[in-house]
Amino acid sequence: MKRTTRCATGFSLLDLLVTMAIMAIALAITIPGFTPDDAARLQGGADMVASDVEYAQSISLATPSDPAAVVFDLEANTYWIALQSDLETPIEMPGADDEDYLVTLGSGRAALLYDVELTLEGGAEDVLSFDEFTRLETLGGATITLTNPGGAVDITISSSTGAVHVVWQ
Repeated sequence: MKRTTRCATGFSLLDLLVTMAIMAIALAITIPGFTPDDAARLQGGADMVASDVEYAQSISLATPSDPAAVVFDLEANTYWIALQSDLETPIEMPGADDEDYLVTLGSGRAALLYDVELTLEGGAEDVLSFDEFTRLETLGGATITLTNPGGAVDITISSSTGAVHVVWQ
């Protein structure tokens, strides 16, 4: 009579532990690469603020009887877009049902900007008001500065043309 032996198939506990250890090491090495660094967050913040200023200008162009303004609450690191007839009330965010056009750095759509600080020079009482031709209503232009540990970036708005530029310091 012939005796047959069964070969065990599958992985041993040692095989699984070694594989899991290798995967954990690979994951620990790659995860820091998935989060944006300080400079990338700063660039993203500058692009967002510049786009929001340009959006306020486009509203002013579309509704010259009640132009838009960008209102800043620098202590709260917040800004919103409002119509000049009611600066305290943010307009509605386009494409979002009943959501105000209110941006707080570090939360909501600006969640990754948690370490970015906002300053403003040149706005009258922390308000950038535009006329019907998208020009600033205050003379001398305005500069919005965003800073974080990675550096600083300025967003300049020309008073004569309304042109918005992002300038790295």
